[in-house]
Amino acid sequence: MLDSPFLSKGNAFERRLPMEIIYFVGAFILLSALIYGTLHSHFSNRRLRKASDQIVRDRYERNQV
Repeated sequence: MLDSPFLSKGNAFERRLPMEIIYFVGAFILLSALIYGTLHSHFSNRRLRKASDQIVRDRYERNQV
């Protein structure tokens, strides 16, 4: 018979997924989030950025008076 942690008839700890799979999934999710964040900030809409910069400038000028 195969010695697989998924098919063993041992206790619950022996039947769990190996920690390497959990680490791999966590690393993949983290990597995906980092790539998404980097691309989202790099390819943001310039028109929206100009509008938000203008709003900040206007608010700053009003507070200076």
